[in-house]
Amino acid sequence: MGSSNVILLPSLLALVWYVLVIVGGFKMFKKANKPAILAIIPVVNFFVLVDAVTDGKWYKGFWMLVPIADIVFLIKFSIKTAKCYGFSVGFGILTLFFPFVCSLIMGFSSNDFAVVEW
Repeated sequence: MGSSNVILLPSLLALVWYVLVIVGGFKMFKKANKPAILAIIPVVNFFVLVDAVTDGKWYKGFWMLVPIADIVFLIKFSIKTAKCYGFSVGFGILTLFFPFVCSLIMGFSSNDFAVVEW
């Protein structure tokens, strides 16, 4: 009986974490006027967010396939995403290290989504 709790508790915590991430993604996509249901699909949600943040240039997401350019793109993308949701550059850098927590904060904040210059 005790060994089943060892497996059950981490699984339950992972499920709660996943639900929170999905809810944060739903809220972020709604603010960006994108279909919220796409927040569930892993690769699609990235390209939809790139499309929203870069003002229709979803193909910029393919920079993530280039070895060194992916790091540069991810830094710029995180900062630009934070700026689009009304946060500072520092919050964008924080998004690099804690993306799931920051997506919840951006989704539930009272700030509106507005595209800023790349």
